[in-house]
Amino acid sequence: MKKIIITLIITLLTNYNFAQCVSGDCENGFGRFEYKSRSKYVGNWKDGKRHGKGTYYYYKSGNKYIGNWKRGEKHSKGIYYYADGTTKEGVWENGKYIGKSTSTNNKNVTYTNRKTTPQTNTNRGIKLTREKKEYYSNGNLKHKGTQKWMKLNGEYKYYQTGTWIYYHSNGKRFQIGEFLNGKRIGTWRVYNKSGEIKSREYLSNGQTTKVKYYDSYGILETTEQFSNGKKTSSQTYYRNGNKEWGGKVYRGKQTGTWKMYDYNGTLNYTTYYENGRAVSSKRYK
Repeated sequence: MKKIIITLIITLLTNYNFAQCVSGDCENGFGRFEYKSRSKYVGNWKDGKRHGKGTYYYYKSGNKYIGNWKRGEKHSKGIYYYADGTTKEGVWENGKYIGKSTSTNNKNVTYTNRKTTPQTNTNRGIKLTREKKEYYSNGNLKHKGTQKWMKLNGEYKYYQTGTWIYYHSNGKRFQIGEFLNGKRIGTWRVYNKSGEIKSREYLSNGQTTKVKYYDSYGILETTEQFSNGKKTSSQTYYRNGNKEWGGKVYRGKQTGTWKMYDYNGTLNYTTYYENGRAVSSKRYK
């Protein structure tokens, strides 16, 4: 009886599967990890999570996924292989399959089709809109947005439309704004690599009308005005929001009267410019 119990215990311990890293570096590197389910992952790791390129083998189903990972989830391009021989190729985002990608000359660019136009003689079978995503070499998203098939200036092609978001290589948002018929419109916001606001650009029909620049704490530093794509004025500010120094600009050079204020908003002095050269000055205090 005692021998039977010992045999059962040894059998149970032998058959029990512990999740473990069986080879390599499964924390920050390349390693092979086997799970309690007897599924296994072979590929890159970051902070103890599947991150980068790797292959996941599903033990029970016999399926496998080969592709990119991010923070433990399928992300970016990949191929899912079913045990029956069929495959599903496309783009994943945070573990969810979002659509089939079309081939491009750039391996870091993917398109996901959304709607199909009616059959016409000019664009038969062309997708009306499609999602474009481009990735950095580290697998992080570089930018994403919608492209619309339309005819502008006598030519059919895909133009950017709607909201587009651009990212730094570290994954932080870099720039966000709107397109209309391929031209930037509205307000475009730019962020530094830490995620703080860096500038706001105001546009009309693809042309800049005003830009506001901020310091690393998000406090307004400078405002510039534009007309027909050319800067017409510049104004700097103190950290309390009061004006500091500013005036008009012509062909990239200071012109006319520029005013300097103190921290409390009192006019300190003025300088008159001609073609970028200071001609005269007047002090008020």
